[in-house]
Formats: sequence, C-alpha cells, structure tokens
Amino acid sequence: WMTGDIKAAFALPTDHAVGAGALVGSELVTNGEFGTDTTGWTATNATLSRETVIYTNGGLKVDATSTAGGAYQTVTTVVGETYLVAIDGTGTATAHAILEVGTTSMGSEIATEIIGSLDTGASEFITFVATSTTTYISLSPSGAAPQTAYFDNISVRKAIPDVSVNGNAIAVHGTLDVTAVATGA
Repeated sequence: WMTGDIKAAFALPTDHAVGAGALVGSELVTNGEFGTDTTGWTATNATLSRETVIYTNGGLKVDATSTAGGAYQTVTTVVGETYLVAIDGTGTATAHAILEVGTTSMGSEIATEIIGSLDTGASEFITFVATSTTTYISLSPSGAAPQTAYFDNISVRKAIPDVSVNGNAIAVHGTLDVTAVATGA
C-alpha cells in the first residue's frame, strides 16, 4: 500500500475478463470533432452549424433561439458503470459554454459543467455514473436567448473509476491486456 500524495488508484472488478485485449475502450459519441458537419447532433430551440473560426479543424456552433436551447446526442450506457466525458468549449462575452449530462433531452439530472469562463475556452473532463441505459449529452450557452457557445472534441467513453480519495477516472483509448495480480484477484 502506498501512503502519501497518491494521485490515483484503479482496480477492475474481480469478475472482469483477463488476457490479451480484455479491456477495450470505444468512443460512444458520434461526430464529436465536427470534421465536416453536425451530423449526429439534434437541435432543441437552437440552430446548429459547423464553425472553423474558433476551432480551425471544425467545431459546433450552438445558437440558442430561446431559453434552454442547445444540442444533444444520446449514448448507450450501462446503469451503475462509470463514464468519462472530455470536451472543449468556448463561451462568448455574455454566455458560458455548458455541458449537461442527463436522462432527458437538455437535462442535467446527472451532471452540469461550465466549460471555461466567459469568452475563454477550456478543456474539461468529468466523470459520471450512468443511471439509465440512455444518457443524453447536451451542449448549450448559458443565459437568456439569444446566446451562442462553441464546442469541439467531445468524447464519452466507459471509464475505470479511481478508488483513491481523488476520484479521477480514466478511459481506455484502444485495447489493454488485463492480468490478475494474484490468484482470485
């Protein structure tokens, strides 16, 4: 056991498969980089467009036309499992970029995150535990409409929870081999 300034500790359940390629991380979001368009994202009281000024390789511009306007996408999740969301967002002088994770369209039943600050972009990482088999990833500007916010590099992956006091989950990108540290472990 390591004492002191521990950064993270990860453990798989004892019934997890072992062997070569036993842990595979797959992307759950469709078109989170907006390389050519906004396919896969649904507008609610908003206009969605691909933008290349703030995110030169393509990003999502969300123009809310009324309060609670934004974009969302559903991902299939397993109840009780931990997931990691990675996202870049930029607000404007009058609106923050907001990420909401919920069980309904534009809902925040699971998590809400302000990305960066007004008119300043940032990358954020949040973890959540799924409470439904369908989870909504919603993006919106803050404040009363009309408002605008920008998003890019949106990723949702199943995560390995951090069992330390820090609570920082990790997501697998690719395939990892899994080996038990001891018989029965």
